[in-house]
Order: sequence, then structure tokens, then C-alpha cells
Amino acid sequence: MSNNIWDELYDKNEKNPLIFNKIDEAHLDKLWKGKIRYFDFKKGDYVLDLGCGPTGRVAIPCAKRKANVICLDISKRAIENLKKKIKKARLENFCKFMVFDLNNDIPFENDKFNFVISLATVTYVKNIENLIKNISRVSKKDAKIFLTNLRYSYHPLNIIFYSLSWFREKFGMKTIKPRFYLHSINRIIDLFKKIKFRNIRN
Repeated sequence: MSNNIWDELYDKNEKNPLIFNKIDEAHLDKLWKGKIRYFDFKKGDYVLDLGCGPTGRVAIPCAKRKANVICLDISKRAIENLKKKIKKARLENFCKFMVFDLNNDIPFENDKFNFVISLATVTYVKNIENLIKNISRVSKKDAKIFLTNLRYSYHPLNIIFYSLSWFREKFGMKTIKPRFYLHSINRIIDLFKKIKFRNIRN
């Protein structure tokens, strides 16, 4: 998948934010705020933020607790925007950034991370089995991992929007929409079980 698609999407949304994007972002914010209390990020921990995007919803609260956060995203534009937010929050000492496609092997040593977080990103990864193997490899034995799958909420406006996108594509009209893959929750859980993960919660 070309990172240019994501750069174009972020540029377009920055100039003219759509209600559909706002719904998705609000949905993710609510989801993460409800879960973050289960993660005891502390000074010196290593956190891997896969598909970090430009928001800083993972990086900023982790860095405020003096954890070391490594942010990966396929979009150069997302990374640039996130860097600005991190700088504004004066948290540069705790964050590192990398433009990276998660369809490739994660470029870090074994047993490095205490936490691996990926919000609404795995659905854009074709080889989910390889990604989970890589997550397992770079995670410490007692690491905590949090993944969410489908990005798009089931709000009626979103259903209408993506239906219209389908018609635009069918009739040859330009639409900016990255390809995504429907990995079932059961398949993801089975893959984690296969590599001996314990305490898996849905």
C-alpha cells in the first residue's frame, strides 16, 4: 500500500475535515480513554505505537509518564504532524519516530517493548499473521498488547459515506480510500494463542 494515499488523506482532512473522520476520531478517543487505565506506563518503559497517526493519543500520555515511545506510521505527513504536537508538549526526549509500512518485519530487536499499542491499524495490514509474529518477537515476556481492528464506526453517517465511496469507485470517480482487510477477532485471537500468549481478552 502506497504511503502517498495516506499523505493525501491526511492533507485533505487537515484542509477540510469531514464529519465522518470526526466521528471515527471521537470513537477512538473514547475507546482509548476507557482502556488506558489498565496500562501502568512508567518511567523507562518502552512503548511501541503501531500506526500512530498524527493525533498523539497514545504517545502523549505515555511520554508524560516518562515512558520511551517509538511511533511508527506509513504516512510521512502523519509523522510530521505528530512531531509538532510532541514538540509543543515538550516531550521530544521521550519519543522517536519512523515512517514504516507494517506489512514489513518490525525493525527492532527481540524482547524490547513493555507495551505494544495499535489503534485501528491492523485492518490495513494484509499479512496479519506476520504482524502478530513480529509483535510477539519484539515484546517482552510480560508485555501488555492492545490492538483494535476495524477503524470505521457503525454510525449511520459513516455507512452512508462508505456506500457513496463504493458508487464513486464503480463509476470511475476519484475517491481516496486505502485498501483494508477484514481480519476477524477470532482469527486474531487464535494467532496470539498459537504463539503462546496468555490472558487474551476480547
